[in-house]
Amino acid sequence: MTVTTSPLRSLTAIARRKPEVDAVRDAAAAVVPAQPHSVDDHADDPVHLLTDAVALLGIASAAHIEAIDQVIARRRSYWQGNAEVTADDPQIQAIIGELDTVVAETRSLVGAALDSQNDLDIRRAWLSAAETATFVSTRFFDELGASATQRGKNLEWYWQAAQELGSASTLSRVRTDLGRLLVQESRARA
Repeated sequence: MTVTTSPLRSLTAIARRKPEVDAVRDAAAAVVPAQPHSVDDHADDPVHLLTDAVALLGIASAAHIEAIDQVIARRRSYWQGNAEVTADDPQIQAIIGELDTVVAETRSLVGAALDSQNDLDIRRAWLSAAETATFVSTRFFDELGASATQRGKNLEWYWQAAQELGSASTLSRVRTDLGRLLVQESRARA
């Protein structure tokens, strides 16, 4: 399989460094369709899965960076907080660290899939990216509290974009495909 990776690599490069959130949002929005569609239609196509994995990684990375920026900007602490300033609260810092870990793991899998262009690696990367984008964009609200739901912030965009690209039916189908490929590979070795 040959994949033209220049647009994918540029989006991955954005996701690998601390990007401007708007740049990642724009890059991911170029991949996230304006019209609702079923990503499941492309669950068998490694190129589409890899493209979507990179976009989902961009969404997760941007959501993580946005979370850090929102925590730093927050001037008051939570009533049950452990510090005077939210950014100094060890519970909030633990969430930031947790989000960073899952994004870094996904970044490694997506990078490996881009390099190998192997069907198994691509499916693993897509599954990790879909789950990570949903996890980060949901956990985000645990960290930021009710103020994160304010309409002007548009923070729900991350969750909506993750849901669009990482739909439950596609998750199930890609998991099944990955399992099928692993079983076939094991049988071939036996």
